[in-house]
Amino acid sequence: MYIKNRSFVLCSAFFINWANEIIAFSIENIFTKNNDEYAILFSIENMYIIPAILEKTNNGLVNQLYHLTPYFTRFHIDIADLQLVHNTTIQIEEITESTLTAMNKKTFDFHLMVEKYQSEFEKLHELSSLITINTVFVHLTPFEKNRLKLNNTAFQLGIVLNPEDEVSAHWEVINTFSAIQIMSVQPGFQGASFLPETLEKINELREKKYPGKIYLDGGINDKTLPLILRSTHLPDVLCVGSYLKENSSEKLKLMNLLLQTELNH
Repeated sequence: MYIKNRSFVLCSAFFINWANEIIAFSIENIFTKNNDEYAILFSIENMYIIPAILEKTNNGLVNQLYHLTPYFTRFHIDIADLQLVHNTTIQIEEITESTLTAMNKKTFDFHLMVEKYQSEFEKLHELSSLITINTVFVHLTPFEKNRLKLNNTAFQLGIVLNPEDEVSAHWEVINTFSAIQIMSVQPGFQGASFLPETLEKINELREKKYPGKIYLDGGINDKTLPLILRSTHLPDVLCVGSYLKENSSEKLKLMNLLLQTELNH
């Protein structure tokens, strides 16, 4: 997790043996004053928490960014067109310049749940003059159908696997991307049920020596986080959506407590 305005830092390290592999963790408890309330935040070495934001309007997007900015400097924005999934969100061209200008020191990933993603690339290329875009994710099905290429260097391209997409069946395509996003819910709506069987894809990618970053997106909360942490292999990034929409400070405290509990086992 990327944090700003640090007033007190307490770090502790844990070394545990999972599946005969020594994994080093660094949990960072950060106390910050925000609206007269202290919040405790955390990060894990080599695994980051990034909020996933799915909103239908620019006002909704602004409210969520404002709500989460005290805790994060990187965000994962969902864009849906009602074609690939049965939902629609704010469209890229509807994000106002004033919103972007206010967020020019943040870093963004975009998750494109759209059929015609090439036109979205062009819109994002224009946005990249106002904000920093790290990775843009496209879904496997429209990519395999269109095989369009990213023709600019403003951001890197990642691939998304839906729950029904198998790693082995699409390995040659997957291995050409520098990042992969594993959907641990059916995509399109926040608040969907976590699908624990999708964690096996992370294990398979690690065993195949996939060199890129692995994102896990969907259904991540205080109930599912322990299950994720007990998996043989961990993702590089956790995209946390609806769980952080309200009472973020208290929920981050709870996630931090769960992390410490699991890592001490």
